[in-house]
Amino acid sequence: MNAKAKLSARESQLLELAAAGHTDAAIAGKLGISETTVSTYWARIRSKVGPVSRTELVAKALRRTYQQMVSNLREENQRLAQGLDSEAKSQAIYRQLIEQAADAS
Repeated sequence: MNAKAKLSARESQLLELAAAGHTDAAIAGKLGISETTVSTYWARIRSKVGPVSRTELVAKALRRTYQQMVSNLREENQRLAQGLDSEAKSQAIYRQLIEQAADAS
């Protein structure tokens, strides 16, 4: 999506529901609004993002969601790798202490 486009919470919610495969009628029912209001939200989204189809809007929203998920997974992977590295260092220290203790007898 356009970097300048700042969607409202409701507009983002509408995109999420559309990305989940809901029709405008289903979106209206879930949000407790009319289909006309759903159409108004689509128009607002297009005015912020550009004159693209619903499919393109949903694809862009999904891409952004998946990019965020991948970023979160990378961060978690790095955190886990650091934890494993720290654990390996601790084990090496303990192993060295045990080996030195065996030589002391």
